[in-house]
Amino acid sequence: MVVVRNEPDTITVGQDGGVGEQSLVLPDDVTRLQVVAIKAVEARNDADAMVFQTEKALEEVGDKVDATQKAEVEADLAHLKDLIAKTNPEVMSDGEVDDIKAAKEKLMNSAQQLFTKMYEQMQQQQGAQGAGPDMSGFQQQSGGNNDDNVVDGDYREV
Repeated sequence: MVVVRNEPDTITVGQDGGVGEQSLVLPDDVTRLQVVAIKAVEARNDADAMVFQTEKALEEVGDKVDATQKAEVEADLAHLKDLIAKTNPEVMSDGEVDDIKAAKEKLMNSAQQLFTKMYEQMQQQQGAQGAGPDMSGFQQQSGGNNDDNVVDGDYREV
């Protein structure tokens, strides 16, 4: 549920008005319908991003994941894509927004192992290329002067 509080120059939108929840501060002339539309567009964009990331992960490491796990991810992916395709963000109801968010969460949970495999593959590729630039000759090039009285920076508050 989205809670909208009118304040002098802004409308603050937060989840159930809870402390520490993410909030969005909008100009005073934004109506409740516009706020709901913004939330709908955000939910749909988040779902689109999740679809893209999952498709990319399936393409890169889908063959390295258990077949049943892959089938579950593909089913959740198809369900979310179907929800996105049949909704119009300009006229989405709160129920449709909740359905998209729930489907995105389900896909995120089912694709967790897939994303882990993708991350491990990236780590292995970086390990094969080397952990980073070779800094072994750095001190020799700098003249080998080891001045221990170097001050990185001083400041004074006024």
